[in-house]
Amino acid sequence: MDQPLRLAPIGFTPVDIAVLEHQLRLLQRRMRRDWVVAPVDQAELVIVHGDDCDAPLRVLPDTLVAVTPAGRERGLVASFEIEWPLRLFRLLYLLDEAALRIEARRPIASPPPVPARLPFNQLLRRLEPAARFDNDDLRAVICMRRGHVFSNRHSRADVVAALLAQPERIENVPANDLVPEPEMRFVCTFDSLRWSLALRRGPDMNSLADSSVYRLALWPRFGEWESTPEAMRLAALFTQVAADVPHAARAAGVTPELVRRFLYASSICDLGLTAETPRTPASLLVTVPAIERPPAHAAADTGEPVGGGFFARLRQRLGLDFLRGRRHPS
Repeated sequence: MDQPLRLAPIGFTPVDIAVLEHQLRLLQRRMRRDWVVAPVDQAELVIVHGDDCDAPLRVLPDTLVAVTPAGRERGLVASFEIEWPLRLFRLLYLLDEAALRIEARRPIASPPPVPARLPFNQLLRRLEPAARFDNDDLRAVICMRRGHVFSNRHSRADVVAALLAQPERIENVPANDLVPEPEMRFVCTFDSLRWSLALRRGPDMNSLADSSVYRLALWPRFGEWESTPEAMRLAALFTQVAADVPHAARAAGVTPELVRRFLYASSICDLGLTAETPRTPASLLVTVPAIERPPAHAAADTGEPVGGGFFARLRQRLGLDFLRGRRHPS
């Protein structure tokens, strides 16, 4: 929380100072920055009132000065003017304007450096063939060879979030040395963990070209792996037709980034993802052509009822066209 700024009243009587302090308390949490009364040599702002007072004017060069009509006679270079007596809303405006000027001339603190994000392929390599994770709250053992994940927190989502947030706490260990602790329970399979990690991180670079068309040979194991409505729509699409990223995003109602993460997860989980360069720039999504119906006047011209063209052609082929127009006696 920011420290209060300091205000020094000059030429104020004790009663005036008491009124000013009361006004500052009323304006707390309504001002841009809180203010407190302080000595002149410590103040960022002074308010000068009266020209016949004996108060010293040891104003620092960077101190802002506000004068009342009676304080103009001091001959100070004033940054602000304010009416007297001090009214609450005029004082609020003065203090907020002063706070803006003070903040503008102070250097902005540089944010702490953000640690570089571990590339996703390196994160996966840390999990192979076996790994241990411990951040004091969540502990997990992960074994690719045995295909299982154990943790003291019985939630796959918790394990996934912890691995992505603190990959530096992943310790790669030999599979033979990995033994789950007594309080750990089975959470999910290794493939299920890898699928969830990839759905959230995806490729570090756009390695999936938007111009290529993709297709899946296998359906994800949604009964075991994490499933969402978006992932199920994309699985239904890519197992039926080949489509590029933009068209798949529009067809499934998702973002292109989500499509790329789904395809990347399908690739590392061995679902038979194939990519090809399209032969035509047109969309490769399957569309059903409109069925052309014969115009209504066609039947009137031939005398055939709608849908009777097949039988007319059959009579012609069998030489029975002479039967056309015969009517059974009533």
